[in-house]
This record gives sequence, structure tokens and C-alpha cells, in this order.
Amino acid sequence: MTMFKDTILYKRLQAISRIEESTAWMWTFLTDRNLKADIISLIQKNQLEDKGVDEDGEVIGYYSALTEQISKGKKQQGEHFTLNDSGEFFKSFYITVLKDSFVVNADYAKMQDQDWWSENILGLTDESIEVVKTRIKEGFINYLLQLD
Repeated sequence: MTMFKDTILYKRLQAISRIEESTAWMWTFLTDRNLKADIISLIQKNQLEDKGVDEDGEVIGYYSALTEQISKGKKQQGEHFTLNDSGEFFKSFYITVLKDSFVVNADYAKMQDQDWWSENILGLTDESIEVVKTRIKEGFINYLLQLD
């Protein structure tokens, strides 16, 4: 048994037994400097701009003929909402990391009185969650590899 205690494997197992999940979680967000931006991009690009959907995969809404006229064709009738008209809403996105989760928020004051508005617009679809899970899993693995 004494020989085993001198191995790298034994030292790693000892280090792993002392870690807390919340430490690995926070370390992942601190060291993967693009993780927050990539999560926001999943919502803005993949969900809103490309598909116009909320976290449930439901289309937020479609532009009307009147909107097409008002926008001088910039927004075509029947196309889905992107919520990126002036860019202000997208610029206001931010993520708060908690000890075992994160919260996506943005300044949606101008939209919250619209009948189509829902805070689900700020959430991740199942597809996006899988992408984030993979990144966090990689972060946990990197955290474990750096332990002594």
C-alpha cells in the first residue's frame, strides 16, 4: 500500500476527494473566459436571430404586413422576431454566476408590456443546454487535471 501512496494516481484521487462541486463550477467560469459570451451567443444568435424562439423552442412572434411597411422592408411579413432591432437589447445581456447555477438577464423594460414577451426568451433551449453542459464538463475535467 505504501507504494501506491507514492503514485500520481493516488495523489489525484486524494485531491479529487477534497474538492467541492461549487469550486469546480466557479473555476470553470473564471478560467473559460469565453463561456459567458458563448452562452449569450447561443441565445442571441442560435435562438433569437436564427430561429426566433424562446427556451421552450416556441416562436416568439412573426412580423406583420404593417411592420414590413413601417420598417420599409427591413422586417419582412412572416419572418420571426429577432429582438435585435436597435441592438440595445442584445448589448444589455449579462450572466450572473451563482455557486451552482447561472442566471441570464438583460434590460427588457421596453418589451415587458408586449403580449408576446416572456422571460423564457432569456433562457436556453434543450439544444443550447447540451452545448453548455459539454463546456462545463470540459471545465470540470480541466479543473481536476490541475489539482495536485
